[in-house]
Amino acid sequence: MLHEAGALEGRSLALKDRLKWTLDMRNVLLMVSGIVTGATFTAVCNLPSSFLQEKGVVGAQFLSKAIIAGQLPPVFYLVVFNTSMYLACLVATLVLLWSFPFRPVVLFATITLGIVYALLVGGIMPTFYVKFGSHNISSYRLGWLLAIAFIISGAIAYYIAAALCSLAKSIVSKAREGIAAFIF
Repeated sequence: MLHEAGALEGRSLALKDRLKWTLDMRNVLLMVSGIVTGATFTAVCNLPSSFLQEKGVVGAQFLSKAIIAGQLPPVFYLVVFNTSMYLACLVATLVLLWSFPFRPVVLFATITLGIVYALLVGGIMPTFYVKFGSHNISSYRLGWLLAIAFIISGAIAYYIAAALCSLAKSIVSKAREGIAAFIF
């Protein structure tokens, strides 16, 4: 009788809705990561001419503190942040599509896009070296290292924030239980 009136069934409907929500969320994440991947790829292909004319630092050598001080060419910083977004979204797309039956096609497309992107970045990155102690690192390698470090530090910050939020929720719920027990 309740079912005919539109009442919800126990867990089976909740699980069905949860699966639908996760599929919808997966589709939205795929769409967003695909759009951002395309935008970052396009940004590297269509840089303004003012960025491309900054090749005047060819062969220059900077100290490591120049990275944080912002003394490197602006195109370097643009490429580093663009590359970190590109890599993060490309990996997210790969993870979201991994369970589909056309995995080899997705893997081939991802590897191909990554190679083309690396070639484009190599063509626009100004050539200079940054000195770390007694070692010199080229701008191309430094750009990729900083992009990966940026992604890893963002992931660490996310998980720390999630753990702190979980801890705060736990503390608040225990405090509410304690207050409720004290009142009643």
